[in-house]
Amino acid sequence: MDELVKTYKYKSVRAIGQVLVELLDEVLPEIEVVAVPLPTIRRHVRERGLDHTLVIAKRLAKRRGWRCERLLRRMNDAVQVGVSAKKRKLQAEKAYRCDRVLDGGKVYLLLDDVWTTGSSMLAASEVLIKAGATKIAGAVLVMSK
Repeated sequence: MDELVKTYKYKSVRAIGQVLVELLDEVLPEIEVVAVPLPTIRRHVRERGLDHTLVIAKRLAKRRGWRCERLLRRMNDAVQVGVSAKKRKLQAEKAYRCDRVLDGGKVYLLLDDVWTTGSSMLAASEVLIKAGATKIAGAVLVMSK
């Protein structure tokens, strides 16, 4: 799975995205959610030609009949690859913003590609909570070492 995600993410092999969506679809419970992708930094989107997490979120939402909403805005372009856990946490705490008031009755499913320290997912969930979300779940494709 790790190699699939790396090839999809770094080499922009778009066909792998559908395989990853199908794998996620197999393991996620059958509940109604709003899919919320963690935004990729702008520089990486330009380099890769796509926001890989957004593509996965949109495809999964379409497959499940969910809504996919870009509720989170990326506030910095800090790269986390190769950075210490402490620095990742500090970067993530400043990384996201939500400009809307959210419906506390809906379930928001945060989607990301790789979980290394959990800092990004935790920071994003805290931003959604401050915006009014009360039910948040998370899904990732790979748990990193």
